[in-house]
Amino acid sequence: MNIKKLIKRLKEDGYLEIEIDSTKLIYICETKGEYHSELDFWNKKTQDWELLQKFKVSKDPEKLINNIAEIYNF
Repeated sequence: MNIKKLIKRLKEDGYLEIEIDSTKLIYICETKGEYHSELDFWNKKTQDWELLQKFKVSKDPEKLINNIAEIYNF
């Protein structure tokens, strides 16, 4: 994935969803100048996304996305 395009989309839309695979999703949103992110997983029983892990809040979206990309290899 192109990190610069992801950052641009995050800044334009105020949120970003990155599908890791069919069962995992990274969700990032901007709130009052801070970027919050979490890893969600698809629960087949409830047919809904559920929180698996929250990441640290960041004021720098590029650093946040780069850190997540490094962890999840995208």
